[in-house]
Formats: sequence, structure tokens, C-alpha cells
Amino acid sequence: MPGALLSGDLVAGSLVTLQGAAATISLTGGVFIDAASVIAPDVEASNGIIHVIDEVLLPADGFVANEVSFKRIGSEFTIVWPALYLGLSPTLEFTDDLTSDEWTPVTSGIVTADDIQKTTIPLEGTIGYYRVAFQ
Repeated sequence: MPGALLSGDLVAGSLVTLQGAAATISLTGGVFIDAASVIAPDVEASNGIIHVIDEVLLPADGFVANEVSFKRIGSEFTIVWPALYLGLSPTLEFTDDLTSDEWTPVTSGIVTADDIQKTTIPLEGTIGYYRVAFQ
């Protein structure tokens, strides 16, 4: 495809995403964009070539207000939220009953270098509800 950038064409260094955020490509020990590893390079799509990565990329300036991101892949989904917001420590919480006032904290698996928390949750089992509480 004309203008497609294949993995063999990548050069280490800085770039600007379509959203306008800064990102860094590293070719040491694999192909990385920021901390995300390219796990499936050179996938042909209808509008170009994509490189599948193992993390959600977020702008370096973090979140606006109290944004939360959800991404489903197969039988699990990933929730991403800020580690700090206006001096507060947001917590991911779960309940299986919205009529109850009881929410159980969910432990975050990862906090990234730019203070973003991320956890992956299986979709199997009972239906539940998640929220990010700012306390």
C-alpha cells in the first residue's frame, strides 16, 4: 500500500501521533512504542498497515477530568484510569448489585511511568459493575 510504514522501515526516535501526543519508538530488545510492545507487526487493514501492541496508548498529559478507558479483547477487558487526579488516588471498585451501597476495591495490576493504572478482568462468571471512585 502506498505510504504504508512496515516494521522494517521503523527508525528509533520520537514521533507525534495523529492525536498530537508525543511517543517514542525503541528498537532495543524488540519493537516498542513508549512501553507498549509490538506483538503483531505489519497487519494489512482496509486503510493501511497496523502494528498490534500489548498496551493501550494514552497521551503523555494523562486524563482530562475523570476519564476511564475500557477495552475488550476476547473474554477479558482492560480498564485504564489515572493513578492520581487533583491530588486524589482513584480506586477501581466492583459490585454485583447496584441496589447496594457496598463496593469492593479491585487491585490494580500495573501503574505506568506516567501514573496511569491498568488492570485486566476476565468476563467469565457473574455480571458485575465497575466504577472508578475518586476519594
